[in-house]
Parts: sequence; structure tokens; C-alpha cells
Amino acid sequence: MSKIDITTTHNAHGFYSCMNIATRRIVEFCKEHNKFPTVDFSPCFSLYKDSKEDNIYDILFKENLFVDFDKVKFLDFDDFGNWANYRKVIRNDFPSLGFFIDRYFRVSGLVNESEERLVDQYDIEVEKTAAIFFRGADKFTDGDQFVEDYDNLLIPAKEKIIHDKSIKDVIVQSDQSQFIEYARSEISKLGVRVIVFTEARTTEFNLSGRGIHHITPVGERISGIVLFTSIVQILSKCKVFCTTTSNTARWISYYRGKDPDSILQIFKHQVVESRSVRA
Repeated sequence: MSKIDITTTHNAHGFYSCMNIATRRIVEFCKEHNKFPTVDFSPCFSLYKDSKEDNIYDILFKENLFVDFDKVKFLDFDDFGNWANYRKVIRNDFPSLGFFIDRYFRVSGLVNESEERLVDQYDIEVEKTAAIFFRGADKFTDGDQFVEDYDNLLIPAKEKIIHDKSIKDVIVQSDQSQFIEYARSEISKLGVRVIVFTEARTTEFNLSGRGIHHITPVGERISGIVLFTSIVQILSKCKVFCTTTSNTARWISYYRGKDPDSILQIFKHQVVESRSVRA
């Protein structure tokens, strides 16, 4: 077994917060040692384990040892700090990030199989589909970052969908049941099919600070995160992606693999699109 260079232990927050911190440590190691580290992810993601022995990384991801380190371009550390979810999702250096995703975070065969089942079950053609993603539930704090009014997201999203005549379906994905029902009603008025992944666990808006990852019972945690990771992959491939600000939204944009004109984000109550970031 190769010598372990990094052991990731960040467990206090959500799944993609853990991935942010792990990526930051990987980038730091690469800059200091001029090579990819061997990483032990096994202590991480504890809120997604059904038993202490589960290795969530091995279940969800596969490492690619053939990524050429000599071609790596390094990232802005601020994109992977504890408060990375408070930044614009479309300001990132997508080409640089691709090296690290290819090395550590391409999804496993199990996730691919789950994704394929969902695509078949819901008859999804991603090139004709828009995705709307709202991170709600326990994200009650506004702080000029989180959308409290659903229409702040839905009105510009509807405009973007109407403008693109190729869009036939719209996926509505959220951890908050009230948003899903409201968005389903509003988007269906556009004459498109609305897709909601009914298998995904939701909860209601709450002030407890406890999200889905805190309330999923033991015995359903691994199946739940496999499902959610496969949904993230589908959202990342949709032609249009409209979102509020969150770590999950950031990683969906990362998996898109480019600086896309097809992302619309609500950031500090304002609409942000990639062309405005480049301006």
C-alpha cells in the first residue's frame, strides 16, 4: 500500500463542504511537494455512513492515477475554504479544476448505474433539459447570500428557459419540499414537462440548522448519498443550470467542466451569469 500523504477528517458540515476542504488540502500538498498526494478519505463523510467502517469515498468515487501532474494548473485557495459556498459559482477556473476532479472525484460505477436508472426512468434528454436547484431547508440565514423569496430564482430562470426554444423539460431539485411544490406549479405554466426526483429525501424549511444529512437515518445514508451524487451528475449535464448559492451548486458547476454561458446564479439577491463575470 502506498504511503498516505493526507488524511481527510473534515466532518462537521455537509457533503460538498467536506469535498471543498479535502480539495484545498490536496492543492496545498501539490503546491508544496510538486506531486499528487496519496489521500486517505476514509475518516471523512461520517454523516453519510451507515457504519463506522464504511468508506464513502470508495463507494462514490474512483481515483485516476493517469492524470499528468506536469500539466496541472493551480487553483485559488479561496474557492475551497470553509466559506466557499458564499462565492459565485461561475467565477472559478474550470480548466484548472478539471485536473483535480479527473484525479480524485470522477464518480464510481455504482453512481453511474444510479444515474443511468434515473435517466431511463424519467426519460431525460439532458441536451433538451434545464435544471433549477434550490438549497433550502436549514439554510434559513439570509446574510445577503441565501434566497428567501422563491421568485428571486424562478423569475429569471423562467426567462432563461423561455429564451431557449430547445428546452423541453425542467428538473426541479431541492431539499425543501415547499420550494419543489411552488416551482413545479410555476414552471409547468411554461408548457414544459417538470421533472422531480421523488426518490430524493426532502424536508421543510426549518430554523434548526439541521439539513437532510442530519436527519437521514442509519441504514439509508449510503443509498441516499449515492442517489444524490447521481442527481448532481445529471444536473451538471443539463443544457441550462439555474441555482442559488451553495456548496452543492458549486460542485455541479465544477462537473460541467467549463466556464459556461448556461449557468444562472442568484448571488446577493442579484442575477449573475458567466458573461457578467467576465466583463
